[in-house]
Amino acid sequence: MSSGASGKCLGNDSRCGASNEGQCNKLWIEGSDCKWRASFSVSGSLTMTVSDVQGLVNSPSANSAVAQGIANTTGVPSGYVDVDLFAELTRRRLGARLLSQSGALTVSYVISVNADAPASVTVTGADVGRKLAVENIGEIEASISSSVDQSLGAGSFVLSVQKINAAEVKVRLGNVVVVHLGGSSPTNTVANQSSTSTTTKYRDASTTMPIETSGARCNVCEAAHFAICAVFASLLVQ
Repeated sequence: MSSGASGKCLGNDSRCGASNEGQCNKLWIEGSDCKWRASFSVSGSLTMTVSDVQGLVNSPSANSAVAQGIANTTGVPSGYVDVDLFAELTRRRLGARLLSQSGALTVSYVISVNADAPASVTVTGADVGRKLAVENIGEIEASISSSVDQSLGAGSFVLSVQKINAAEVKVRLGNVVVVHLGGSSPTNTVANQSSTSTTTKYRDASTTMPIETSGARCNVCEAAHFAICAVFASLLVQ
């Protein structure tokens, strides 16, 4: 597969591997299965309740277990996933005896895939953003719970995802970084796609000055939208 400063062209079409970003996008528009997997990062957070939150945080395998759960959800290998865990305890006592150590756990994550990632990493920033959306809260919870059970022992911790904050997806298209931003959604509630607005920023990677278009529906960046962004990005850098 061909690689460059901003990504790789992936696909079964024999023309994909030798294509640069512009050629790859053109082949995709023409109907080929070529797909430009640009360098991207996805960052965000979610809140869970945990039966023994301090016990989980104190476990040396906790971060890797949660990261693996997010990796399983997104299809990105766990080596590209970094997480930080922040606990808030809720203790109940009966006399001097501690009854529980349940509490809230905030999981902050960053998923970063660079141009030199192997072609086996086929998911894009748009794919990852969709998979970490609030409508997939059940799948995300099940994936993290399963990974924690496998790493720390089945039934050791009871987890429940309460809130998912919309991820920020940054994708490099040529010399331009496209940033898609969204709001947060309440517990177990699917955001109304027809009324949810997002902001898309087109930032020249050589400068710090963003160009914004407010209220643009990105739907966590559909593939077709990224193709349009790619064309727009090429115009910006000419």
